[in-house]
Amino acid sequence: MLSMLAWTLMTAMVVMNAKSQYCPTMRDSYPKQHECLYKNALCGKEDSGGRCSSICNCKNGQMCSTDRDHNVTIVIHENTLPKKKRYYTCLSLWRLNECSETEKALHRLTHRTKELKSVKVLCRCPYPKAYVTLESRYRYTCALVQVLGD
Repeated sequence: MLSMLAWTLMTAMVVMNAKSQYCPTMRDSYPKQHECLYKNALCGKEDSGGRCSSICNCKNGQMCSTDRDHNVTIVIHENTLPKKKRYYTCLSLWRLNECSETEKALHRLTHRTKELKSVKVLCRCPYPKAYVTLESRYRYTCALVQVLGD
């Protein structure tokens, strides 16, 4: 009896942990309206509480995973101060080639908004590098960065 209760609790914990490894799907009566433009898009971002907030729904019903193979660190400059933000991708980063030193790492379709929407991950930054805008406001490359609060 006691072992059955322990098994039930362990199963519930595994299910709860598995559930938290995905961003919530954006629900709407027009699902195509919220679909990511790319199969290797940024689909979610970490909010201030450490939870995933959806940016778009991955294509073909794929879930926006928050595991290590799907998360990227992007350095965004706010009021000239660099801040690290964690984003999540639809496609496992290990399926992408590693970025070279000068290669454009992210393709951003929409430049008018401050928020990173409609972004395609072109290559994988080797750990511990982050995706950073150094050369221009919209050209993201991989770089080692030291940000206050690390």
